[in-house]
Amino acid sequence: MSKSLAALCAIVLLISACGGSTEGTEQPLEERTGPDTVVVSVTDTLGLMIGDSTLVFGTITQASLEADGNLYILDGQLGRLSIFSPELEFMRYVGGLGSGPGEFQYPQSFAFLRGGTLAVCDWGARSVVFYDADL
Repeated sequence: MSKSLAALCAIVLLISACGGSTEGTEQPLEERTGPDTVVVSVTDTLGLMIGDSTLVFGTITQASLEADGNLYILDGQLGRLSIFSPELEFMRYVGGLGSGPGEFQYPQSFAFLRGGTLAVCDWGARSVVFYDADL
């Protein structure tokens, strides 16, 4: 019994010794930077359940607003990358559903590389498809 009591006391001492004092580490309210609360709201939407096929999505696996201001949306189910202007006007598709050159079986993600190259990871085909700057 005394060994377990000694072990319990040692554990309590170790726990109480961890962490240290926080006294004096908090900044006064007027010196803090950044907001205390961030409010997120929807400012615009894109997509439809039924209608214009350029605005219907299957499964969005990634979306990215790029430096050029265009919105790139990768659709895994439809196997294509949709490109929209900064005003959310449809511009073009890259790829398509299939197993041929430039087609995807289930695209999962994409990345822009140096020189404007686009790399698309096709999880379904277990491959990475590269596009030049002109897509």
